Amino acid sequence: MQKRRRDGLLVAKINGLEKELLVASKECLILRDDLQTTREKLSSVESFSTENSEVVVTLKAELEESKVGTY
Repeated sequence: MQKRRRDGLLVAKINGLEKELLVASKECLILRDDLQTTREKLSSVESFSTENSEVVVTLKAELEESKVGTY
């Protein structure tokens, strides 16, 4: 009788742990997807920023050239 009770408690504990593991695994997948999306957005922003920086450098150089030509 005591053994059955203890077995029942262990089975209940195992079932609870399995449920927690399933929830944690699903949360991990969601977070992994969010991380990937964030990385892609960051890469896009960095690329856009780099392109804009190159345009700014080019425009500054052209401005400097035009200033030199007007003096």
